[in-house]
Amino acid sequence: MFRLISITGFVIAFASIAWAYRAKTEERGAMFAWWKEQFKTVGEALRELFALRDLKSSLYRLSLLFFVILAVTGFAPVLLFGAHMSGVLMILHVTVAPIFVVGAVALTLMYAQRQTFNQTDWDYCRQLVRRKLTNKNIFAAGLSFWKKTSFWLLLLLTVPVVMSVVLMMYPWFGTEGQHALLQWHRYGAFFLTLVLILHLYLITLTHYRAGSSHS
Repeated sequence: MFRLISITGFVIAFASIAWAYRAKTEERGAMFAWWKEQFKTVGEALRELFALRDLKSSLYRLSLLFFVILAVTGFAPVLLFGAHMSGVLMILHVTVAPIFVVGAVALTLMYAQRQTFNQTDWDYCRQLVRRKLTNKNIFAAGLSFWKKTSFWLLLLLTVPVVMSVVLMMYPWFGTEGQHALLQWHRYGAFFLTLVLILHLYLITLTHYRAGSSHS
């Protein structure tokens, strides 16, 4: 069941993004080029992090890389073979997970103030509920609101994903309890990944629109 739900969810998510990217070729190229640059500078981000320069940007890119590793090692066996993690994938997953958690906590502390909802966000929310989106800058307002919403959803979903693993380390639960915690972890990670995909799409759109406005 989890395999079917995961495949369906990821297909819908990526198909939706592909549909949203049905822009001109040069626009798609600009967006993909921006993300290519982010991954090309991972090594530079690591050096800047250890040198205590540009901590936010460096930590963000490294945390993104760690999450990709976690997602691939966690979902690849399930989606491709219908099996659980084992061997090298399990070792890599368990090794990277605590590093990602530390990075996620640090990013939360660094970006939380910037991601607080302001009056513009609440005005957009009220207009959305009333279905009266009349603001001239409604696209920018909506982009800001959903980007902040996805940020806090990521933080919220990280809690059960992490805590389920922590609780499985203690002999407080029987076989059924361990199975339930495993399901919490799997589904929590699934929804966390979907929200992250949305968040990354919104960030890409933000950077592209910002670049277009200055060009």
